[in-house]
Amino acid sequence: MAKHKSPPVSISLNGTQRTKTGRWGVMRPLFKQKTSACSTRCPGEIHIPEFIQRVQDGDIEKAWRVILEDNPLPRITGRVCFHPCEESCIRQNYDQHVSIHSLERFVGDWAFEKGLNPLEGPSPNDKRVAVVGTGPAGIGCAFYLLRRGYRVSLFEAMPEMGGLLRYGIPEYRLPKRIVSEELEMVLGSATEISKGLTVGQDLSWNELQAQYQGIFLGIGAQRPIKLELDEDNHEGVVDGLAFLQTGGEKVSFDPDQTVLIIGGGNTALDVARTVLRRKGMPLVLYRRTREEMPAFEDQIQEAEAEGIEIRFLVSPRAIIREGGRIKGLECIKNRMSGAGADGRREFAPLENSAFFVPGDLIITALGQSAEVSSLPPAVMVKEETVVVAPDSCCGPQGIYAGGDVIDMPRSVIHALASGKQAALAIDLYLWNKEKYRPDVKKETSDVTIEEINLAYFEKVPREQPSILSAEKRTSSFEEVNGTLSRDAALRESSRCFGCGNCNTCGNCYFFCPDFAVHRDAKTLKVFIDEDYCKGCCVCVEECPRGVLSAEVKK
Repeated sequence: MAKHKSPPVSISLNGTQRTKTGRWGVMRPLFKQKTSACSTRCPGEIHIPEFIQRVQDGDIEKAWRVILEDNPLPRITGRVCFHPCEESCIRQNYDQHVSIHSLERFVGDWAFEKGLNPLEGPSPNDKRVAVVGTGPAGIGCAFYLLRRGYRVSLFEAMPEMGGLLRYGIPEYRLPKRIVSEELEMVLGSATEISKGLTVGQDLSWNELQAQYQGIFLGIGAQRPIKLELDEDNHEGVVDGLAFLQTGGEKVSFDPDQTVLIIGGGNTALDVARTVLRRKGMPLVLYRRTREEMPAFEDQIQEAEAEGIEIRFLVSPRAIIREGGRIKGLECIKNRMSGAGADGRREFAPLENSAFFVPGDLIITALGQSAEVSSLPPAVMVKEETVVVAPDSCCGPQGIYAGGDVIDMPRSVIHALASGKQAALAIDLYLWNKEKYRPDVKKETSDVTIEEINLAYFEKVPREQPSILSAEKRTSSFEEVNGTLSRDAALRESSRCFGCGNCNTCGNCYFFCPDFAVHRDAKTLKVFIDEDYCKGCCVCVEECPRGVLSAEVKK
């Protein structure tokens, strides 16, 4: 039988790498870390997906240090921040938003229990900076200056540090113990602290400028906006912040007496809830509707759950007295109209709608303004507010300002962020570098829900921290909300989509049919070998977090 020879076969001895198939395609995947919506909305610009990823990995200390890059007080903001990050969490379009503030609080409490040191940084230098005011803005500025090696001196007019954190937020929301522990932790022993000393009175501004190369003004806004009714007789009318400074202990009222609280912000609700815990009968009067209330939504819900009555579209017109004692308020009803300058709808009084509201004590919570009369003449002031340049400088060289004394949203996280910004500006100024430019931002893009591959995520309800029942919490000043357990925090962190942030899951590498996806062994960053990527973009489809996107080759 004749043997058949096989036909000649072309055999390459060079392998497939010689054929660069990447030239065939018209599309290509683009690897780019993007900005999550939660981080974009965070006034402190905390890298939220990264710290949550660290929690998910079980590296709680690293999660804490990620937060510290932008926020030195996670135990406090985890309790009192209004968490706009959660409002923009795109997971809420899938099931429920991630409980970011609960995770932040868990990380902060864990770090404190472990006794970690947040002040790891360069060796001390010989430059001295004075921080006037120890509210969140002052603490933020001091912390980031300390981390850069500056000698920082703190000046506080009140007997204790903390500003609004200590004297304006009730124990049931933020225990004074937490404030003391957190401030001691972030400031350590590296600062000189002068309490009960008012700069401009007990110590002149000239003396301060002579001793320090830089000054930060974080004096806050402590002067209450008055009711402007019956101004010559203040008997029975109390300021809300003054009431909260002592937890209502210095204001007496009987259990059956009605306390009228005027205002719709957090202070008004804090006053009402404190009155309730002091066995009074609170009644909140607010001139707009519930939708316009500046108070945080969770605070409104908790107040309502405790049975606090809020009457909307009501404005006081006169204080009614009998025998020198308050009997109540003459009020008028309002109606809502178009949007005002601040974006909220305006209100207008209804004719012939006057009515009487009985009450035994009036507490006003109409807001506060800054006390700027004692500031140096060279500091720029407009309408009781310190005017600052984009780098936080407020006039004279070396003097900066932040927090409630400047024109900015009044919240703890905004104040902390302004303190950090000023610290960075002071750092550059004292080393004769170019000015700090907060307006220069990296070009980023937010991830949308369409970019998230939902096939990789199950619908899981969010973890809820423990909360005292309404019946139990109204009888004491015990903290209302609890901290997540470690197991609950790990479960909650696993719900985070990690929008726009690669966690090296390996999907792109695994699904690539051309082996064109590689990861750097040291940085773990993904890179695409365009010599062999034919542009099928399977990796883009299989990326769970929207890090990879497709683009047409140019």
